[in-house]
Amino acid sequence: AYALFDIDLKVQAFNQKAIEFVKQQYHHDPESGDRLADYFPADRFPQFQGLAKEVLKGNNINYEIDYPQPDGGKSWYYVRLFPITNDKKEILGMMMALYDITERKNAEQDLKSAYGRIQDHINSIKDMAWKQSHLIRSPLANLKGLMSILKEDPSSLKIFDHIQRELSRMDAIQIE
Repeated sequence: AYALFDIDLKVQAFNQKAIEFVKQQYHHDPESGDRLADYFPADRFPQFQGLAKEVLKGNNINYEIDYPQPDGGKSWYYVRLFPITNDKKEILGMMMALYDITERKNAEQDLKSAYGRIQDHINSIKDMAWKQSHLIRSPLANLKGLMSILKEDPSSLKIFDHIQRELSRMDAIQIE
């Protein structure tokens, strides 16, 4: 959408997309000569007016802005504001260009959400791996200790029973 404003922020010209935008967001049928302050949201106008003053000093300004929608979602727009000058470099007004970036912003949010879910899943796998490692390590540590005892008394059947029990426990953990 494109709209051209004079230095008093009165609408001078606009395209069809601008008409659609103003009707959808501000519930207003734009006309040449309209004062932007008459239908621009009061809570956003002071900020916009400050940006417009910068543009009317010769600066280009770009920003992103969201508009809440009746369905609870948001429409996002990339806004470009730039001065319009004559041959003598005198500023005559300001051009506003709006680009609908809602699809891109929603895709970015979906990507952030997916990344968060992936990180949660990775952390869950790490936690599960640590628990499994601990479960396997326990019987292994017991087996190592029993082997030290068995070296001292190689004929102890009691030690062999303990070793057999720990091997069975380790096997059950790995199967599980």
